[in-house]
Amino acid sequence: MSLHNKLTDFLNRPSHLLVSEKKGWFYILSIGIIIPLLLKAQQPYGIYCWQHPYKNYVLCGYGLTFLVSYILIYGVMRYFFPRYFKNETWTLGKDMGTSAGLLILVGTNNWLYNSVFIEQSEISTDSLLEAQYYTLVFGFLPKICTTLFACYKAHTKMTPSVHTNDVKAESEELSVTETVQINSDSIVIHSIQYIESEENYVTLHLHLNDKHEKRTYCQTLKGLKQKLSGHPQFVQCHKSFIVNTHFIEKSKCNSAGGYLMVKNITEKIPVSRYFYPGVKKVLTR
Repeated sequence: MSLHNKLTDFLNRPSHLLVSEKKGWFYILSIGIIIPLLLKAQQPYGIYCWQHPYKNYVLCGYGLTFLVSYILIYGVMRYFFPRYFKNETWTLGKDMGTSAGLLILVGTNNWLYNSVFIEQSEISTDSLLEAQYYTLVFGFLPKICTTLFACYKAHTKMTPSVHTNDVKAESEELSVTETVQINSDSIVIHSIQYIESEENYVTLHLHLNDKHEKRTYCQTLKGLKQKLSGHPQFVQCHKSFIVNTHFIEKSKCNSAGGYLMVKNITEKIPVSRYFYPGVKKVLTR
């Protein structure tokens, strides 16, 4: 795999949208409290030589500018662009890009805040760059902490890998002659490894004579799912994919999504957040 493909795969990995968590805003508020403590310890922006009776309150204001900026990005922007901030499609790429935008906004707000409340501060390009620098330094640590926390939560909910040796004995009992009618073709149900769809077409990935074969039909995924409703080994793992769990060799998925690997096929079958509970139930039963 090329470096470009590795990078693309990394950025497209599912991630947690922190504000979608039950206690998400509580964690954000905690960051707003931590920031003034870090500033008090490091005294940037020339604050170390600034004497003022309300100095500690002014430092608390930086936490407030962070919270205001966060609300603008993840509250207001999320309201106007709900599809972009949809939890089911949130990826590491989106998370990193949005976080970069947040840090720039926080740095700009800090710069304006300095010019109002810090007497020796002035509005200039140098002071703007200084504000962006300190925002990056002090904002990076809380961001790393929240990302690690999200990864920890995902890890604790990780579905264990599945290998062919663990396939249920019921697959051996399945009749190899049982078929499903799709258009004018009769497809042996036992041979279907997984199904992918695009608009009103479905592509069946079949395991025939120890070879991988693909067949495309004019058929909706919903309609085909109904035809296979009497066969519990078929589970929908994504809005565009149905997989035969008897062929799953490996799984790497959690509440944030992930992927499945099936026998003799190198392509990864995506698992979305929405369908993950059903996949987990089948894999762990």
